[in-house]
Amino acid sequence: MNELFLKQLDITDIQELPGFHNDVYQAKHHDKKIVIRVTKINDRRTQRELLAELAFIEMCDNKNIPVGMPYYINNQAIHEHEDYFYVFFGLVEGLAWHQYTHDDTTYYTAGKYLAKIHQVSYESDHLARQHFTEHPDIKLIKDLDPLAKKTLKHTLNSIETWHKTPRNYGIIHGDYVFSNMIYHESKGLTIIDFDDIEYGFYLYDIAVYLFYYLLGVTQVT
Repeated sequence: MNELFLKQLDITDIQELPGFHNDVYQAKHHDKKIVIRVTKINDRRTQRELLAELAFIEMCDNKNIPVGMPYYINNQAIHEHEDYFYVFFGLVEGLAWHQYTHDDTTYYTAGKYLAKIHQVSYESDHLARQHFTEHPDIKLIKDLDPLAKKTLKHTLNSIETWHKTPRNYGIIHGDYVFSNMIYHESKGLTIIDFDDIEYGFYLYDIAVYLFYYLLGVTQVT
């Protein structure tokens, strides 16, 4: 992350946030709080894929799905500098998952918005995103020991036999977990982090959400 480059864009008060695949920062652009996601060029995502991510977020917003929106500086939400892409989003203020008391209303709301995201996918078959078999994490697993590679191959081959239709396969969030939602006292929530959107079975998003629910993640304080 090049602070001098960000300063030239009038970005100040840069603070590091937790990030897994990317470096993530909170900052200010003039009087606006923003989030900066920094990723190495063509390492995890191409510029075309990043543009597709932002387009999908805009499509969700047009359908009244509460999502963390791109933030434009000099008419661009993606800036390229040296070896990195800098992707800007408006900061969504609220409570993190472990600060919020989850209940049936929370789960219903999360499920409702997930269904709406999948409905948006009906209009998104042209987006430049990979299919789930090309997910970067799957590529990492392929570099592991032979047993892992064999098991992965068997699993992917089995899934590939499933019949695909617009009603069960399309753009998915890819990481629909509690930590990718910002919670509000009115029992509402805003969905963030669409970095992992890809073409896959909608069932995957549902399974990921339920997996963490069954682990009892919502009980952590």
